[in-house]
Amino acid sequence: MTVDKELRRQEYAKAEEYVISVYETSAPPYEQSKIEEMLEHTSALAPHVQLDRMWMERLLQKLAHRRPEIHVPERSPEEWTKLFPRYPTTDDAFVMSLEATEHDKIRETLNKYGLVVVKAFDTEVCEKTIEAMFDEINDLAAERAATAGRPAPTPVNPYKQWTWVDSNWPSERKFLIPRPAFHPQAFENRVAPHVYQLFAALWGEDRLRVSIDNWGATRGSRNLNLNQETTTSSGEDATIELTDKPRWGKGITPHWDYNPWLWVDEVERQGRNPGYQAVVALNEHRPGMGCHYTLPGGTAFMSQWCQEHGCPSNVNMKRTSHRPPETDPIRQHMQEIPLRRGEMIIWTWGQLHATAENVSDKMRLHQYIRFFPAAETGDRFYEEHDRYAPRRVLRNYGKDEAVPSLAALPESLGQLGRRLVGLEEWP
Repeated sequence: MTVDKELRRQEYAKAEEYVISVYETSAPPYEQSKIEEMLEHTSALAPHVQLDRMWMERLLQKLAHRRPEIHVPERSPEEWTKLFPRYPTTDDAFVMSLEATEHDKIRETLNKYGLVVVKAFDTEVCEKTIEAMFDEINDLAAERAATAGRPAPTPVNPYKQWTWVDSNWPSERKFLIPRPAFHPQAFENRVAPHVYQLFAALWGEDRLRVSIDNWGATRGSRNLNLNQETTTSSGEDATIELTDKPRWGKGITPHWDYNPWLWVDEVERQGRNPGYQAVVALNEHRPGMGCHYTLPGGTAFMSQWCQEHGCPSNVNMKRTSHRPPETDPIRQHMQEIPLRRGEMIIWTWGQLHATAENVSDKMRLHQYIRFFPAAETGDRFYEEHDRYAPRRVLRNYGKDEAVPSLAALPESLGQLGRRLVGLEEWP
């Protein structure tokens, strides 16, 4: 018997109205028993309409888009503090850090706060790395000038503020350095066995790749000496006028590098670990120098935050970064994370983070490093989606004659290093 279209329309409207009433009185996610109860009720209300779980999930998502604020509760200061506990600080104005071999404590801390600080490299390695960093930066800047037919710029020196002007860098854009770090020292840091072993413990997997990522440099912006002359023509001390350059020290606003709704979907539905990011401090990152800024406990709160905020239609399930609204109270609970030289901060992709302004007269220097499972594990997801996956970077730059260090990689790296950058397969 053919069922009248108007009857089906009326039944559907009743089923939809019922789901809306449930949504407005109790926030998702719902227990399996609640989902089954709702499906049973909608089937009774609309016996001539095929309504399944997928239909209900799409309707709930549509409601979240339409009324994202409906399930955002008022929270007391004590409740916020419990959600976002402070990462432990120390008496010397820095934060608690662990030895790179303390794998269990590192994992426990990372699970609690969404981040952990680890002792990664000693002072000697940091000094060598800074020297390597500016050798490469200045070579790139000289190549850029030569290509444009201009005189070679003054070499940038992290300790001489008058060399920091835009024209001395290889790029005048915000991040100053236009490509990944290819200096041999950068690779030596990436394949350091103790750092690899730490990430192998976090992943529970030995077959990893390491990113070929960037150097990081943020210039100080206050009380800068941009005049190289320190004496007058008569030999007297020159009067030094200090200058502010607010644009140089501008921070990065709070954001997730990973669309939070997609992150939750991958973690909770697909059982996937989206992974970790890490930065090594090459000099001291003291308060005021543009330190890493984070929301301790933010990863554990991610699922709840997504339930309370509808996914914008222009975001949907795209693999893209996302910023919480400026009015979102979670921003008030972010914490600055000062780092000692050689310390590495590791955080999950689900962690809300930012960079504070550098309002000092010093440069903040760092190197980005992260590890993820190799394709030989049977899961190509990570190598395909990470823009700094080593095989992708080497494919893009490997034929560039201006990067001789890449041609020397097979000889300069040991077997572990060759496997980590994808020049040799894992067994």
